[in-house]
Amino acid sequence: MSDRRDLELVLESGTPVIVIETTDETRVLELLREIAVSRSASSYRPLFRWSITDGIQRLDLELEAQRHNADPEEALRHIRATGKPGVFALLDFHPFLKEPVHIRLLKDIATNRPLGDTTTLADAGVVDVIQSAAKSGKDDD
Repeated sequence: MSDRRDLELVLESGTPVIVIETTDETRVLELLREIAVSRSASSYRPLFRWSITDGIQRLDLELEAQRHNADPEEALRHIRATGKPGVFALLDFHPFLKEPVHIRLLKDIATNRPLGDTTTLADAGVVDVIQSAAKSGKDDD
């Protein structure tokens, strides 16, 4: 199977947080963009990228970055509060997981959204937090 199809299947599974380990970030973002723009209107989910340098930026449309969402906590609060489906790629987020509020917000995003509504993609440094959230589920709310 192709990388694109594999990624598409994972996104369609409704998994709220996906960890991707890659040395080719540009390729992953391009695959995500291709998937986003090829979806039908009924299954369309906008694609966003977050980085500490640019904040949140929509990638499926050519829009300016929202630099006011460059702060990791503000970005996660924005994702949690978003009332519409979407895919959010968090680039190089793992250094910010030393903060308990970031861990809690990521767990909230993973456990409190409708299945398949929001998918957050993060780099491999987030694996331990995701595994912890999966084990605890909603027990520690």
